[in-house]
Amino acid sequence: MEGQRGARVVDRRSLLRAGGLVAATLAASSACDFVSIDPLGDTASDIDESAAQGPEAPALAARVGRGELPPLAQRLPANPMVVTPVERAGVYGGVWRTGLLGRADSSWLTRTLGYENLLRWKPDWSGVVPNVAESYDVNDEGTEFTFTLRKGMRWSDGSSFTADDIVFAYNDVLGNEELSTTRPVFFSDKGGFATVTKLDAQTVRFTFSQPNGLFLQRLATPDGAALTMYPFEYLRRFHKKHNPDVDSLVRESGAKDWVELFESHGGSSSTLWTTVHPVLFAWVITTPIGQGSRVIAERNPYYWKVDTQGRQLPYLDGVTYSVVPDVELLTLKTLNGEIDMMDRNIGTLNNKPIFAKKRRSGGYHFYDTRQAYMNSAVIALNLTHDDPVKREIFTNKDFRIGLSYAIDRKEIIDVIYLGVGEPYQVGPRPDSPYYNERLARQYLDYDVAKANQHLDRAGYPRRDSDGRRIGPDGNPIFFVVEATISGEGPEWVDLMELVKDYWAAVGVQTRVRNLDRSILDDRRDANKQDASVSLGFGGGFDVLLDPRWFFPYNSSDNAYRWVQWYQSEGEEGTEPPAAAQRQQQLYEQIKTTIDPQRQQDLMAELLEISAEEFYAMGIAMRQGAYGIQRNNFHNVPPVVFDAWQYPSPAPTNPCQYFMTKA
Repeated sequence: MEGQRGARVVDRRSLLRAGGLVAATLAASSACDFVSIDPLGDTASDIDESAAQGPEAPALAARVGRGELPPLAQRLPANPMVVTPVERAGVYGGVWRTGLLGRADSSWLTRTLGYENLLRWKPDWSGVVPNVAESYDVNDEGTEFTFTLRKGMRWSDGSSFTADDIVFAYNDVLGNEELSTTRPVFFSDKGGFATVTKLDAQTVRFTFSQPNGLFLQRLATPDGAALTMYPFEYLRRFHKKHNPDVDSLVRESGAKDWVELFESHGGSSSTLWTTVHPVLFAWVITTPIGQGSRVIAERNPYYWKVDTQGRQLPYLDGVTYSVVPDVELLTLKTLNGEIDMMDRNIGTLNNKPIFAKKRRSGGYHFYDTRQAYMNSAVIALNLTHDDPVKREIFTNKDFRIGLSYAIDRKEIIDVIYLGVGEPYQVGPRPDSPYYNERLARQYLDYDVAKANQHLDRAGYPRRDSDGRRIGPDGNPIFFVVEATISGEGPEWVDLMELVKDYWAAVGVQTRVRNLDRSILDDRRDANKQDASVSLGFGGGFDVLLDPRWFFPYNSSDNAYRWVQWYQSEGEEGTEPPAAAQRQQQLYEQIKTTIDPQRQQDLMAELLEISAEEFYAMGIAMRQGAYGIQRNNFHNVPPVVFDAWQYPSPAPTNPCQYFMTKA
């Protein structure tokens, strides 16, 4: 058995090497027609650096001169946000060329355009700072959060941004059952959802019935963007509460109802990138997703940030996203000089040798991305499976331990991850303040004897004539592991083919199924999957904000019915065992604690329970990746955190990126 498995692994290595050779061969063929879809040429050649040092972009100054725009002083708030450039003050001009992996890749739009929340993360992720809000204040009890907005701040169409926009977003969009199923959960506590009060045109207050110890941090995550997405003066005409004649607009537009009309004008997170509407972003989308092979965003003349010299940002004229169907084509566009700065989807281990070989002739260099993800591949069995037989098998801790010991992680690292990485379980990273040694390091050895011992102890020592273990129903144990080859884990299907053979060697039969990400998520939410592979979220500073892998909390791939029970306070789902309920109680205490040290102590106790329960198994610690940056593209930090709660590179202030001719 061992010899057969080893022969197959050698063959897989050969296939992977062949894939690298194919990619290198394609990269060497730099003819534009072969590599690109509708290639966009260099946009920095027309930058006039001598004319790009004024207080605003030359193109905007020209529009002011023609009477098309108000003067700069009338477009900026009284107290604009000041952004300190990473390297130096930039020059105006140039278009940032980057890419999207299909029309569904909206995450990169959020990470590059859409991060203008009330608060934002500091670039080094050491805390939050005011952003759209000029300042904020929290009462001693942690129940009242007061935000002062920037007087004179405007949406991209020139209309005023005021407290009315926040109240409208919270009450009439997020709080409207026809538009939103519910508000984000961080706006709630045991007493229900927070109330928002307009104190004056520039001041709003959120009031909770009990302390909310994570509210400020939550506002700095992508979920916090919902409060600053919906321009009241623009959208009110499409909302039934604010326009009694909205039905006439519905008939004129051909929409089926007012909800469809409202959403078609940017009144939904799902239509944020598919429509043209006022925003607070540095660049305004003028060609949205679905209208060709590019998404185009142009400078916002009313952007409300300046550099340390008082010059209006952004420096760059715009951003253009090439929409491509697969990672290979995005990689080839990068090698062809058509991507100025990007890490998403292309910064893989397999690509790095190719990029390294071409970087001198290609005129680009690497920047590092520091991982907050704790594992490259988390394998999760569905502990709340609707099939009672599979549920009995999967909830048996000895069964999970046996499967973990059966995995040769070092071989996976050599074959799949090109020798880069170390075996690791599902636990916070060593550089996280929440690191737990036991949680991160237990059951990692490749030990077939221990694997068999635990699988026998689980109650499945009996095998059929083919060596397959017999389950509690008298049939061979078999389940399907679902994975996707999305940008997050293009290697997962190959990885699971290796794991499938490891598990077969100890008598457990599986099949690997490759699914689109959206289908996989739908099956998880319907509790239809046996097992899945996903990324190890919540491994750095974001453990408190995204503890999904440490207990049944929110977007759980391994215990969805327990999550339903927790979120519905017992009205839906399945009641979890005592250990999971204790973790849910601890997390409720964390949320209502405003003392950071107390939060850390409670999380430590929660993670000890995670270590004892061993809900899911990991493969390898997610290694630091990289991005590609052309040499004439400036002010990108040499190291950028990589996480969803810190939607990189947005907290590094892309508005201060700039380009030069060379």
